[in-house]
Amino acid sequence: MNSVPWTSTTKNYESSGGRPGDRSKGSGRSKTPPRSSWKPLNGGSEDGLTITDYKTGRLPRAPDRPRSLGQVLLYAAAVENETGERPSRARLLYLGNEVLETDVSADLLGAETGRLADSWSRLGRDCTEGEFATRPGPLCGWCPFVTRCPDGEQEVRSRIGAGRMRDDAPARKALGI
Repeated sequence: MNSVPWTSTTKNYESSGGRPGDRSKGSGRSKTPPRSSWKPLNGGSEDGLTITDYKTGRLPRAPDRPRSLGQVLLYAAAVENETGERPSRARLLYLGNEVLETDVSADLLGAETGRLADSWSRLGRDCTEGEFATRPGPLCGWCPFVTRCPDGEQEVRSRIGAGRMRDDAPARKALGI
């Protein structure tokens, strides 16, 4: 993996995508979750590293806000793993709205990395068994597997019938509705 470039004046990081942490390189499924590479953003803080994830969507509802910080806390854990320095803050910057942020602690990082490890383990098991639990909901209208998922198809048809599915949802075309 590439080293993480940063200086005292460039202490914010964002994910640059990709899967350089996935070392399987075609030799089978990795036993650890893939990691993203990191690139510095302009800015910094005297209080230490601040991980900022820019969002174009809407600010989550109040009850969902703590859970929505999970991804940026995983970014913080990755930066700490790569640099040895724990970020002091993690924040979501909703463009045009407001900032959602938290202090970064060992407890928060442990909880999020634990959830990721559990999820990765379940995914590996599901891949091995060839069975995946469904969680039908509003996003079924945009899922590319809707034509192969009876629960998803039922969800889409139900939402269309109730007038709760956008006209531009790809599942309409995929299902011929």
